[in-house]
Amino acid sequence: MLTPRRGAFLYSAPCSEARVARRRGLRVAQSDRSRLLRSAAIGLLLVLWVALVWGWVLRSGLWGWDVYPLIAAGRIEGVGGLVGTFREELMDGRYPLGRYWRPLVHLSFGFDHALWGLAPRGYHLPDLALLAASVLALAAVARRWLSERAALAAAVVFGGNLVHEDVLAVPARRADSLALLFTLLALLAILGRGKLGNWLAALAVAAALASKESGAIAVLVVSGAAFALADGT
Repeated sequence: MLTPRRGAFLYSAPCSEARVARRRGLRVAQSDRSRLLRSAAIGLLLVLWVALVWGWVLRSGLWGWDVYPLIAAGRIEGVGGLVGTFREELMDGRYPLGRYWRPLVHLSFGFDHALWGLAPRGYHLPDLALLAASVLALAAVARRWLSERAALAAAVVFGGNLVHEDVLAVPARRADSLALLFTLLALLAILGRGKLGNWLAALAVAAALASKESGAIAVLVVSGAAFALADGT
């Protein structure tokens, strides 16, 4: 009669446990991969939705009386000009409706001019990209409180809202798009918690303020979210 070798039973249980743990790890990895692919697919669909609804703006001209003054004020010449952008008033102080500080608007127009010259599409394309990024950020924020379907529905409605027409059709209104995007990113960062999330949120709030004065709402939004998280809600 065959008898088991000495010590065989001592190692069979650990080997079995190792196999179970390995299989469990593979299942977790596959689940994470599937979740990542699903999120990427949803993100792509949202971007395509924005392009479908608002792609017509790429055929528009440079509308708005303040577009060309912004292009002129945003042109960057060397490193000194890049640094100087953060010290300049809006339109170099020639804006007739007040004195404002919006360096990120100047900076974005400077890059557009460097890449595209005066081609209208080169100024509408970044605005379209900003809206797509805001839609993705909104979906990510909404997913923290809502179901996946509800968050997706909110992003679809937001992305197709006609309120964006006034901003997308006129490149000079980019300040609103920048402030909105950085406010959403600040909220998303603070919801991530941790020191890194706090620093990223602070950076996004500063960027919102450097985009437009209404970006100050990011301070209230992030502060409220931080208070809610600290309260455990």
